[in-house]
Amino acid sequence: MKHLCLSIIIFLSALSSNAQTTLNKDSLASDFSYLVKLLESTHPDPYSGFGGKVFFHKAVNDALQDLQKNACTETTFVNKVNAFLSNIHDGHTGLQYKKSSDTERYAQRIAFRVIPDGLIVDGISTSHKELLGARLDSINSVGIVELLKRMEHLYPCENIYANYDALHWEVNSENLLRQLGTQFTDSVRYSLRTADNKSVILSLPLVNSDSLYNIPITFTSASKKSPSKNLSYQFADKERHIMVIRISKIMARENYEYCWKNKWDGAYDDIKSYYKYTLKKEMPRDTIKALAGIPSFSEVFANMLTQMKKYKSENLIIDLRSDGGGWTPIVLPSLLMMYGDDYITKDMNTKYYRLISPLYLQKINTTLDVFNRRQGTHYKIGDYISEDDKPV
Repeated sequence: MKHLCLSIIIFLSALSSNAQTTLNKDSLASDFSYLVKLLESTHPDPYSGFGGKVFFHKAVNDALQDLQKNACTETTFVNKVNAFLSNIHDGHTGLQYKKSSDTERYAQRIAFRVIPDGLIVDGISTSHKELLGARLDSINSVGIVELLKRMEHLYPCENIYANYDALHWEVNSENLLRQLGTQFTDSVRYSLRTADNKSVILSLPLVNSDSLYNIPITFTSASKKSPSKNLSYQFADKERHIMVIRISKIMARENYEYCWKNKWDGAYDDIKSYYKYTLKKEMPRDTIKALAGIPSFSEVFANMLTQMKKYKSENLIIDLRSDGGGWTPIVLPSLLMMYGDDYITKDMNTKYYRLISPLYLQKINTTLDVFNRRQGTHYKIGDYISEDDKPV
């Protein structure tokens, strides 16, 4: 059986206006109701995070009343919807909006890295490079613990590490810091603690993105040793005992070829998107050449393991930070490469479930009748499939 991870990106009709324009309340309520309908018909479990189905629908009604009572811009609407979706805690289900780079402002200039129990300065304006590695205590007088609690209600984070990860990406963004309820005007105040336990208050002015990237920045040495591109890998130490591989998405040539050959809706556009946003280069006109230009998950992993074997390296770090998911089966050959027969003979306690929905059938380019005929089953819309291909 093929196990698929279904990702949904929803573009709502009411969001075509300028971000500063007040949008029609009835239209927003209609769009939100449509989102709820998709959630219930497609998501395997939208209810548990709310405390059950009753409390899920109470939250839906509360959100609808809020939308029909209070005026919303594009930004405030997306924020409210994501606050609702954050209760699902699956790390995937969220709403996106097009950011307006000409109006967005950022602190000049700082970047953070997630460590097991906090955030540290990973990059900073060269004039402040002595603060590299300092731990973040607070932003605009709001402590890191409180910021994490607030972040949990803005993004669909799975756990506290995901809260840290979501925070660190835009910890210098004016929009996010205002969403988090921190008070400031034209600069952001970071309270940092250095390696020798000294407390430092750093105030950085807010500038637009064009000005931001004109400022020289210095990164930690650890940042330079970490691969940043999807499916890139390198040794983390001079002795070559520790290998690090970056997997920013479970998407590679194998799944794009599968979707293309099986004529899935949107397969061509997905390939174009991979070239644009992941490879960051122009896609060849010949689709076969385009597919060949996408890295193969299993080939990259095999080449990496060959390097590890050459230098007798026994330590592998798989960097999955902000991994958006993808097509699970492409990792299975990698597990076989690492564990050999143990992967086949031992119970890995891994199970997969799918919910039969119109959106799922549309994604795999089939109908319920055809699906049942191929599987020899009698599924209905709303049935769950276990890995044994039996309704649950």
